[in-house]
Order: sequence, then structure tokens, then C-alpha cells
Amino acid sequence: MPVSKIWKLKVPPKVKTYMWLVIKERLQTRNIMRRKGMDVSPVCVLCSSDDESVAHLYLQCSFVRELADYKLKEWGISTWHVSLLALLDHLEKEES
Repeated sequence: MPVSKIWKLKVPPKVKTYMWLVIKERLQTRNIMRRKGMDVSPVCVLCSSDDESVAHLYLQCSFVRELADYKLKEWGISTWHVSLLALLDHLEKEES
């Protein structure tokens, strides 16, 4: 799904904005804060197992993965989608 399709989804604007930030890697993760000169630990505060980045949060972080699995099951989605684009594709198909 092209990033431009995010804006056509029938979800609240804040969800669209968040999705766009994730895909564009614009979230203020610790690796980005450090690049901007902030004196913060690079380690993920949720799982403490790796440096915090968008890729870590959405593909590797055990805490986020457990939370996402719980929410996806709650929403009736039985498998973990390895990327936000896959989830967007799923949402788009539900709207069709």
C-alpha cells in the first residue's frame, strides 16, 4: 500500500498521523533523540534488550509484540503482521 493511502483510511486523524510517522521513521525514538544531541540512553525503555528505533519497536521489541498480539486478537486478527504496511493492507481490505 502506498503511504498516500493512509490518508484515505476510515480511522481517526491521529491514527493516520501516527501511521505516517511510523512509516516515515519520524517517531521520536531514542536513536533519533541521540542524533539530535540529547543525552539519553539508547536502550529501549520497554524491553531493555536493544537500542530503541522504529524498526526495533515494530519488529523486535518483545513488549510491543506482546501488546500488539493481544490487541490484534482483540480485533479478531489472528496473526502478527510483521510490518505496518501489512496491517494497512489488512485494514484496506476490511473497508472494501
